[in-house]
Amino acid sequence: MVSGYAGLQARYHLMRSNCRLGLLQHIWAFIALTGIHKMPHKPAHGCKHQRCRNLVPAGESYCSAHKTAHANDFARGHPEHFRLYNNKRWRSYRRMFLAEHPLCVNFTECRREATVVDHIEDHKGDWDTFWRADNHQAMCAYCHNSKTAKSRGWGKGSE
Repeated sequence: MVSGYAGLQARYHLMRSNCRLGLLQHIWAFIALTGIHKMPHKPAHGCKHQRCRNLVPAGESYCSAHKTAHANDFARGHPEHFRLYNNKRWRSYRRMFLAEHPLCVNFTECRREATVVDHIEDHKGDWDTFWRADNHQAMCAYCHNSKTAKSRGWGKGSE
């Protein structure tokens, strides 16, 4: 079997000899065989690594040279987050808790559906405090983010 462009030409000529197509059908057949009709959906952009000028396909952040260096950027800064939240036990508990408590605890004020299981007392990475059932409440993302910002001293509402 011939590979590369020569193999492509051989397949095209074999197809052409086996059927009687018009000129337009031959052109479309050649385009289909070569794959030149496939255009990227979004243009490539620059690698996010500092001072790197390599182009990266849409949907990716780093070029192949820097991808491994930045593989665990979030996990490196937040190891307790991944240890506690990124597991099957928490995901199934969260799903069950939100099914039992579908409305935000501040529903009278915000009128939203609960999407977050909030820890009333900040667990600070402690496994026992994290899993204590009486330390959980259902909140919408807006109320949870507001509560977290106030408790950590972020933003305007922290004064």
